[in-house]
Amino acid sequence: MNTVLRAPATAAAEIPVQEASADIWDKKYRLKAKDGTVLDTTVDDTWKRVARALADVEAPEKREEWYDKFLWALRHGAIPAGRVTSNAGAQEHKPATSTINCTVSGTIRDSMDDILNKVHEAGLTLKAGCVAAGTWVRTEHGLVKVEQAVTESHREILSYDRDSGRFEMRPILKHLTVTVPRSDNIEIVANGVSLKTSIKHPVLVCRDGALIYVRADEVRREDALVQHSFPWTADSSAALPAWFAGAHLGDGSAYEKHIDYKSIRGAWARRARSLGQRLVFKIRAAEREVVERYAEFFSQTFGTRASVAAAITTNGTPVWDYAVASFSASRASKLIDNQIGNKTVQLHVPGWIKTQPEKYFLPFLAGLLDTDGTVNREHGSASLATCNLTFAQELKSILGLFSVHGALTMRQPRSHMLNGHEVHDGGVILKISDSAFLLQVAQYMADSGKRGRIVEYATQSGQYDHYHLPSILREALSTASFTLTHVERQRLGFYHGYH
Repeated sequence: MNTVLRAPATAAAEIPVQEASADIWDKKYRLKAKDGTVLDTTVDDTWKRVARALADVEAPEKREEWYDKFLWALRHGAIPAGRVTSNAGAQEHKPATSTINCTVSGTIRDSMDDILNKVHEAGLTLKAGCVAAGTWVRTEHGLVKVEQAVTESHREILSYDRDSGRFEMRPILKHLTVTVPRSDNIEIVANGVSLKTSIKHPVLVCRDGALIYVRADEVRREDALVQHSFPWTADSSAALPAWFAGAHLGDGSAYEKHIDYKSIRGAWARRARSLGQRLVFKIRAAEREVVERYAEFFSQTFGTRASVAAAITTNGTPVWDYAVASFSASRASKLIDNQIGNKTVQLHVPGWIKTQPEKYFLPFLAGLLDTDGTVNREHGSASLATCNLTFAQELKSILGLFSVHGALTMRQPRSHMLNGHEVHDGGVILKISDSAFLLQVAQYMADSGKRGRIVEYATQSGQYDHYHLPSILREALSTASFTLTHVERQRLGFYHGYH
């Protein structure tokens, strides 16, 4: 028998509230306005606030039912986590709050010293602070935002173990929520990778050749943030779909095909509606290999039979075209997060690529370079041009997860005439100069010309070395930099953040 639990008007207290308990409730959990005005007059008001906040996430028609159930449970002994009691339903009076945190413990070894040490670390973690909503973390489900890890109760998170000196997956012991004033939040950006956290949160850095933990607000500009670096590999079984996603977002197009059926073909129209959206996928490129790879994806994945065709542009340039339109091929839109039509404004890396970059990003980047990239003949660097700054920054951030630097250069907006039409130019260029990384990406590229230039003009040792700058040399360079002229600083790349 199902019974609906109705909340009574008042809750009978079998045990009188102790003075200490009332004091803790007043100081930590009772909702008050910024000017100190009391908003939770009684403990029951606190329960009502929390119950309402919990119920409001349900469907509108279910909210009152769940409000009654939650309130009944709270009045009869169910006690939420402290930060839920403090913050749930309090957004109007605590707008600058972050409610996400994951606490992770290293392996606890069977010794009294290690047990006490881990207890000490746990205490420091709770005292130190939290990472903010929007921060990317690695869990058993791949790269996700920290709020997703909490909402879906992920079980493991990638953490640095000081004893072993390496990154390892560790169990999440408990998901906690904390309230952090906006003034106590900080964002640290290194090589395009962003960390949003509270100022007290410990951050692992390399300083003067040693790995140390410092408070987030004590990180220096010369510190190197220590982070997990993904291997330069990919899942070969998914390389073609990942390449397609990059190639299409680089230079392909997709739009819905509308057909007006005549009245005598009503059965055809009904069948078309039952099959869903029918999209047209197109690509045009000067390199036949690229277009054939694009066609190969649709042939292998959806069994399409469209073929590559030669064409001539209005400028007289020979190119290759491919177009396909079918209900089955339309499912390819899922691989590009349904970025159809004018994709320039909302262009972004598909979620499935970003969640597991170590499996899919290299062939995805190969597709982008094949269709929308150039390779420099002097030192083998690769550049991507786009009108979407957010997309370029997103790519730079993902490159940072592989410990690869991506340099962003804003192009001055300009216009010129082409065949009687005014063409506007601008946007941003993302430049990748790490030849060792590009050689791995080139394995997934279709354009043999670009692939060959990456190999032939790869940078030699000493041109783009990876090294740690000793403090004595850093100080000497810093002193010398003040003697440089503006022209010398520009020539040496000081304004591009290379040094």
